[in-house]
Amino acid sequence: MKKKDAFYYVPEHSQWPIIGALALLFLAFGSLNIGKKWGLIALIIGVAGLAFMLTGWFWNVAQERQAGFYSPQMDKTFRWGMVWFLIAELFLFGLLLGSIVHVRFSITPWLAGQGGDASQLTHYLLWPDFAKQWPLLTPPRVATHQVKPVHSLLNDLPLINLIVLLASAFCLSAAHYHFKKINGPYCRLSFNLAICFAFIFVISQFYYFIHSLNTHVITQRGVWGSFLIAFLGFHLLNCVAALFFLLFLYTRYCKNAFEKNIFSFDASVWWWDFLTIIWVFGFFLIF
Repeated sequence: MKKKDAFYYVPEHSQWPIIGALALLFLAFGSLNIGKKWGLIALIIGVAGLAFMLTGWFWNVAQERQAGFYSPQMDKTFRWGMVWFLIAELFLFGLLLGSIVHVRFSITPWLAGQGGDASQLTHYLLWPDFAKQWPLLTPPRVATHQVKPVHSLLNDLPLINLIVLLASAFCLSAAHYHFKKINGPYCRLSFNLAICFAFIFVISQFYYFIHSLNTHVITQRGVWGSFLIAFLGFHLLNCVAALFFLLFLYTRYCKNAFEKNIFSFDASVWWWDFLTIIWVFGFFLIF
């Protein structure tokens, strides 16, 4: 770590980005091969590596702040960095959700013969047995009969997750509000509830993701299954990282290591609210 700079602190080279990249590689590899023994091992290594990287990185940042290396200009840098991070995330999820919108409201009606004369001809010649439905549980190439969704508790899981995530975001925003007002007991209570709801959401979402992989949703559900796995995977990865962030902040809060108007609390609320909004859009577009 370099000496304190009176104007703008520039840290030394860090090992955390390469550790995080390797952890994500193991995480992706393990998720796609979860049905095999070495896939589960790779998944565990990826999650452990991600937790190690996030904890170490957050700890370094906290130590640098306590050492007095950060100036008001550095605080602006952190905030703009978080804004650009969320913008990048917005483009990523916007690409996925935009593709889902195109498939749901343009491609699916076209294949079903509801897009005009050319669409009707395509439907008649290529997929005469295909009918418009959503979710698109049967791809056109095998649509000799339509698969109707069977109602079960698992079908209600995305809605339950939506309610849980909204509750977590509300509690986190309440904790942030009470933190600004210096209402310690209410802040801690809201923070505890937010983290509990976040844990429930992540565990439930992980179960739904693994269940979708084990039921071969990618190979049997066509483009809808591919979008579902991609959206769930990216969103779950962000939620896991954000949950580690919340846990680290909570430990700092319990140690009274927070300053008023600290950036990290603001960033956690921005990130978690952003993921909540993304899941709301994803729920109504995918399911």
